Amino acid sequence: MIEKGSKGTEVANWQRLLISQGYNLEADGDFGKATDIATKDFQAAHGLRADGKVGDMTYKAAESLKVDIGSQKPVDVPASSSYNETKLAQVHPALAHRARKLIAFAKADGYELRVTAGLRTFKEQDDLFRKRPKVTNARAGQSFHNYGLAVDVAFVVDGKISWDDKLYTRIGKWAQAAGLAWGGNWKFVDMPHVQLPNLPSYKVLLPIYQKGGIQAVWAKFN
Repeated sequence: MIEKGSKGTEVANWQRLLISQGYNLEADGDFGKATDIATKDFQAAHGLRADGKVGDMTYKAAESLKVDIGSQKPVDVPASSSYNETKLAQVHPALAHRARKLIAFAKADGYELRVTAGLRTFKEQDDLFRKRPKVTNARAGQSFHNYGLAVDVAFVVDGKISWDDKLYTRIGKWAQAAGLAWGGNWKFVDMPHVQLPNLPSYKVLLPIYQKGGIQAVWAKFN
C-alpha cells in the first residue's frame, strides 16, 4: 500500500497512471497533497472509499483500465552516447536508424535524449508485468519491445535523467520528423515510448516469432 507521505518508484508509477487519466501531476515519486487529492478523486470516480490509500481495490480498478505505461525508468545516467548505440544495436535496424534521427533532432533543439529501453526479453516483460503498482498489462510476447520494434527515451538535464512531463511533450514533433509512432498520441499516454509505425498486433507477430525467431519478425519490415 502507498499513501500520502510515501516515496519511491511505486509512487511514481501510480502518478504516471493518474497522469494517463488526465490528472495534472508530476511523476516525481513523492506522494504529496496533489497526488492525495487526485487519488481520492480517482477512487470516488470508481466507486471506492476515497481515503487516498492505494491498496488492492484501487490497484484492481486501475488495472481494469488496461493502461500500459510500461516505459522503464532507470535511475542512473549512462556516461556517453555509446550507451545509446548498445541499446540500438539490439533493435530492428530501421528503428535504430529512425531513433538516431530522433536523438539528432532533439540535439539540434538543445536537448539530450538517452535510450533507456530497447529489446526486452520475454522474461523481462513478465517481470515488469508483475510489478505493483501495475505499469503494464502486456505479458511476455504482447509488447513491441519484445520484438525489437520499440524503444523508450529519456531526457538528460544537468547530467541526470529528468521525468519532467513538460519536456516529454516535445518528443512528438521529433518522432514525426523521424518517421516514428509516438506513445504520447495514444489514448493511454506513454510519452517516452516510440516505435516503428503501422505495426500489426502482437497476435500476428507472436506466431512468427515462435516459428522463426526475431529475425523472422524483422523480415516483415525490411
